[in-house]
Amino acid sequence: MRLTVFTKQWPKLSPDALGEFVSSMGFAGIEYPLREGFQVELGKEAEQMPGFVAALAKHGVCVSSIASELNENAFAACNIAGAGIIRIMLYGDVDIDYMQCEDNWVKQLEAVYPLCEKYGVKIGIQNHFGHDRFCVFTSMELRHILDRLDPRYAGAVWDAGHCALAYEVPEQGLDIVWDRLILVNLKNGYVKRYDDYKTDAPRYRYYMTKGEEGAISWEKIVNHLKKRGYDGDLCLTAEYTRHEFLLNYLKDDVDLLRRLGV
Repeated sequence: MRLTVFTKQWPKLSPDALGEFVSSMGFAGIEYPLREGFQVELGKEAEQMPGFVAALAKHGVCVSSIASELNENAFAACNIAGAGIIRIMLYGDVDIDYMQCEDNWVKQLEAVYPLCEKYGVKIGIQNHFGHDRFCVFTSMELRHILDRLDPRYAGAVWDAGHCALAYEVPEQGLDIVWDRLILVNLKNGYVKRYDDYKTDAPRYRYYMTKGEEGAISWEKIVNHLKKRGYDGDLCLTAEYTRHEFLLNYLKDDVDLLRRLGV
């Protein structure tokens, strides 16, 4: 299993500095956020992505996946970078029936199958927990929509942190999406009540933290992946509520995975 990292936390580093930093932290690849304000300008992917990839390669780092919108520029950027996955999340509308949201998602995804075919890229759908809108929250919801999509063009990005927030058993969640699994995101989190406990309407928020401190067991995840022979990437999303501890937490997470034999 190869360790990669989502680089949304470092938009201002030059490509060369980003490659040096990522390599020094123990990562062999990155997931690149193809968004406004990052190293490759939107609309200039064809001109800038080759140089970006070359700068990373000097440090032994590749682009393994890209997080972006489902437009042709993003698919082309994946192809140029040698990234076979474009990661997305599916958001619905609380004013629309959930199954209607799913119907809409299927239509949107089927419409870009030709781009998947043209550029050799697979859509990676990530589960995402939230309180204020319809999303694909759980492993079973993710499985349900994937069963309606062509496996040549769509797969599962199983996110441990969001499974933690949904209080899933990791082995069960992984088994549910196993034959469609193309990427594992590693983060961790928990839900905490934050009002004064005197209100009739309790309020909760979720916290993202390092691997050893959240509600899901990274040890169980890694052991199950080994047991089932997973040989894809483990992407650390570097998402922590206490942002001031970003580098310390990220180092701790890499150290934890090394202790677990990754």
